[in-house]
Amino acid sequence: MKISAKLIPVLCLVVLASAGCGTSLRTGPLKMPSDAFAEKARECRPPSGWAAIYVIRPFGLEGAGSPLPVFLDHKPFGRLLVGSFLYAEIAPREHFLELAEFKGAENFSHRFTAQDGKCHFFHATVGFRLKLEPLPEAQGRRLVNQYDQSGDNQLDYGRESPALPGK
Repeated sequence: MKISAKLIPVLCLVVLASAGCGTSLRTGPLKMPSDAFAEKARECRPPSGWAAIYVIRPFGLEGAGSPLPVFLDHKPFGRLLVGSFLYAEIAPREHFLELAEFKGAENFSHRFTAQDGKCHFFHATVGFRLKLEPLPEAQGRRLVNQYDQSGDNQLDYGRESPALPGK
């Protein structure tokens, strides 16, 4: 039986789709965040005197087999698998959000000013160049409810609440 060259890409897509590629593209199970931190992230409401940041990595084929390292203010924030997000409570001031150390892709950084009481949502994508784009709050909240929270988070404070600024 001879298969047309045009048919091969279609067959590849069918095989991937039938294999449940949405979950099989992750490199192992997603590490779970602490219970208190996971509950706080889903509220989308930072404590008084703080801002919240969410970095969301959508499902996609590019780089899907590798965790995406994320840095906040030049320090490790965490790693994202496809279909996951990172969350942190941050001081209201200027910050640098970076995607870096991802093999085969150019690094990307984004400067933003976190505002007291506001949630800041960013969409992280992988390609030849890593990219971060701010998201409208309504879209960010919707994606947070659709995706899993990454437990590979250096800013997960566990069962203890962080000290508020100035205290």
